[in-house]
Amino acid sequence: MAHCSKRFLANACRPRRRLLWGGFLALASWAQFTGNIQGIVQDPSRAAIPGAKLVLVNTATEVSTTTTSDESGNYRFLSLAPGSYKISAEASGFTKTESNVILQTNQNLSVPISMKVGAATEAVTVTSEAPLVNTAETRNELTLETQTLSALPLAGRNFISLVTLAPGVSGLGTMGGGTPGGGGTPGSGVDNYSTETAVDVSANGQGTVGNKFIIDGLDVNSSIRQGVLNLTPNPDAIQESSVQVNTFSSEYGGASSIQMTSTTKSGSDQFHGLVSDYFTYQKMYAKTEFMKPTADYHPFHSNNMSAAIGGPIIPHHQFFFFFAVEPLRSAAATAGSTINSPDPQFDAWAQQLSRYLRNQNSEYVCAHGLGWQCGEYNRRRASAGSSMPDRANHNPRPRLRDWIHSLQSARDRHRYFQLQQFPQWRPIFHPRGQVLQE
Repeated sequence: MAHCSKRFLANACRPRRRLLWGGFLALASWAQFTGNIQGIVQDPSRAAIPGAKLVLVNTATEVSTTTTSDESGNYRFLSLAPGSYKISAEASGFTKTESNVILQTNQNLSVPISMKVGAATEAVTVTSEAPLVNTAETRNELTLETQTLSALPLAGRNFISLVTLAPGVSGLGTMGGGTPGGGGTPGSGVDNYSTETAVDVSANGQGTVGNKFIIDGLDVNSSIRQGVLNLTPNPDAIQESSVQVNTFSSEYGGASSIQMTSTTKSGSDQFHGLVSDYFTYQKMYAKTEFMKPTADYHPFHSNNMSAAIGGPIIPHHQFFFFFAVEPLRSAAATAGSTINSPDPQFDAWAQQLSRYLRNQNSEYVCAHGLGWQCGEYNRRRASAGSSMPDRANHNPRPRLRDWIHSLQSARDRHRYFQLQQFPQWRPIFHPRGQVLQE
């Protein structure tokens, strides 16, 4: 009876396991890549070599793909992720040839292969730099790699602002809706957490409505407002980003100004990760030429943290993961947030000032109840019991003025603001499986 129960449970759970694996495969196939490597296989006399076996290996994940050259010697590898690859070619009567190449996002890379006559046991490794002109494509574009994103300063931790570095692009790169804070707080307009925001960039004489933003093959433009961005990932989760201003691919319709295609990291056969924290506050910002020397920014500070890790789920079995999270804790003074805080030091000075004036037989007495308004224009005669004559023996105004200045300084040191907290965070979990192809 127990055996039958176990069998029944196993059969009942089998569809759930299939559904779970189906979900992982759906996540793995969510990202679609458009990079291609193509070329022609030739002998030393530049004659085509048909039937040559070509193996393409991703050096980071060790995932390989195999194809064969056609009758004209042409070969092509489609839908490849950006990264470093090794191409090996084998043919009967020729030595084995290997080449190392780097494929960028949304790139059609031409890699011609020349094979020498010799034994198949011999191998020739070709190492060369990327050509100055890639004859396989006519794009006018800029590729931003991981090293570039980590080295360049990013206002607001938003890599979208780097789109202005591409040739033919004009604009500030800031996102619409960013306004300076109260009292001159510097507003960057590049909030990395905003949605439904337009980016101030354009090309080809078009407006911002012609911009197109794609992440892992997914259109992240607003479905309501043209050219408006809905998602800005953590820069530490971006492997590569391509900014293109002409010859757009037909699979991405609607781009007439700028097309920005980004690819997120997916892990590799080794574990890699990072942890960072970017801290800012008002004292780190320089004053503008329109600010008074004594003026200061209203208080604000932020901690923009980031953590990312990627690696194999099952080592050496072409199944990887990548996880990134970006918490943000910020606080800023809101409009009308000044608080009048009692100052014990002021009370002590005011009492001492009153005693000083009484000892000097002054005509003027600082009224303690007037608070910060203690000054020359707040005057009253000495009340009963103060024993003050009508005439003063000397003029105490110079020393009184010094006391007022010291009280003014004390007030400035005890000026407080209400800070409004803005905690935000967003995780990015990216499992990806790749099958070894023979």
